[in-house]
Amino acid sequence: MVRRFKDTVESAGRTYHRWKFSGTFSTTEDAVNKYKNDFYVDGDIIRWKSNNRVPFGDVLLDFCEALLITPKQLLKSNELREAETDKFWKDFGNGGSWLREAN
Repeated sequence: MVRRFKDTVESAGRTYHRWKFSGTFSTTEDAVNKYKNDFYVDGDIIRWKSNNRVPFGDVLLDFCEALLITPKQLLKSNELREAETDKFWKDFGNGGSWLREAN
């Protein structure tokens, strides 16, 4: 069973469009068929089994639309991913800790 979102969805401050060139989530059936066994749930956070990272928002929307995860898990995972991304760019842009540790 697949529940359908509106054509534009906002989650954790980012907007996703069903039919636009980027930020799309128009491939629910494809994503579910390809990735349904490749993630796990850690509390309310969805993570890839391969690298323990949170999937991109469009994939999370596909999973939620296919009822594999809850709307709360979608939101919490997107919020965490955005926070981790912001931290990465803050560290990277400031000559981050990874550069200082390498020297």
